[in-house]
Amino acid sequence: MHFKKWLVLLLLAGTSFRMAQAQIEGDYLSTKDFHSFGLGGYLNVSYSVTDANYLTLDVGLNVFHDRGTDDYIYLAPIVLGYRYTLDQTGRRWYVEPNAGYAFGDPEEVTGPTAGVTFGYIFTDSGPIKLNIGLRYQRGFGDWGTNMLALRISHNLIWPFGRRRRYY
Repeated sequence: MHFKKWLVLLLLAGTSFRMAQAQIEGDYLSTKDFHSFGLGGYLNVSYSVTDANYLTLDVGLNVFHDRGTDDYIYLAPIVLGYRYTLDQTGRRWYVEPNAGYAFGDPEEVTGPTAGVTFGYIFTDSGPIKLNIGLRYQRGFGDWGTNMLALRISHNLIWPFGRRRRYY
């Protein structure tokens, strides 16, 4: 599949950012004729705009299976976003609107996509920084997809050479 090549290239490019988070999520996808729970995995990379707000890039893969049939839907969205922390600390409650493009199989789910995540970033406790969010994503391909996801992520700062101070 063509979108797999793009996904690998973007994941490699993401290692140049200052902060990255590995994310897993439980998803619910609905289209006109398809409704299913699924699983997804993401790499979220961010670049600090201010001390509390970030430009973000999400690259991921979601898999959905209709248990009544042998139908599968695969989505590989690539979205740019802006994470705004509500109390301007860079932690706790945030909102993150995003937009981009989703590659998919079958081809009818491929197209522009946009959404928003509401979440909570826990204060640092040692080397792990946890982030929990609820995301709504709308796909504007031929089938028009709606996806609701519960996301859990942790930081991947150490592999990229950034030193962390603990207070």
